[in-house]
Amino acid sequence: MEEFLEGLKTFDSGMPDLSEFIDVPHNRLGVKHTDETKELCRQAALRQIHSEETRKKMSKSHTGSSKNWETRKKISSTLCKNTYLLKHISGKEVLVNNFTQFCRENNLHHSRMMDRITGKVKKLYKGWTGQVMKSVLG
Repeated sequence: MEEFLEGLKTFDSGMPDLSEFIDVPHNRLGVKHTDETKELCRQAALRQIHSEETRKKMSKSHTGSSKNWETRKKISSTLCKNTYLLKHISGKEVLVNNFTQFCRENNLHHSRMMDRITGKVKKLYKGWTGQVMKSVLG
């Protein structure tokens, strides 16, 4: 048994001692790339351009995949599950079926507005607040 314990004391797992890495920074903030490195990165990005033949194949594969306006509207109405009642500080109330489109048209951040609707944040966002229409009706 003592031999076994001695063997454990001298056992080398091959893993480096973690104390060696304590003073090593875990990020590269402040590290500046040399001009040579920048050029290498630029050249690597330039090599990623598709050939003319590949571009034609990709174009052909996407042909016919666009949907007409009516189909897009149906998909949009299917994905928009709720109707929202949005209220502005000026007293204006808006009933919205397509919340994302409303936010896009009025230059509002979608997730910040949704935080107000779900009640995660009580503070107004650009004067707006709101709630799901289901909770208003029932």
